[in-house]
Amino acid sequence: MNLDPENANVLNSTGYLRAEQGEDLNEALELCKRAVRIRPDQPAYLDSLGWVYFKLGKYREAHRYIKKAYQLSEDHPVIRTHLDKVVEEFSPED
Repeated sequence: MNLDPENANVLNSTGYLRAEQGEDLNEALELCKRAVRIRPDQPAYLDSLGWVYFKLGKYREAHRYIKKAYQLSEDHPVIRTHLDKVVEEFSPED
């Protein structure tokens, strides 16, 4: 699939949808990483990157990105849900 390499929203959305569908998680990870490189303080992009890490079973990385997303957007219900799920799997003290 040819995506605009400078369109962070398309990169993020495509990566997140692939993660949600459990499709090609490694590509989803790369797409979300590219979105975060373009817009490093966008909570939705940080959350998506963290969510892909979660789907890959990389809970420490997932926690890092989703926690940052939550700090930037505490009132976002999806980010809060993702953070709760990550914390269930990973204790930051581990």
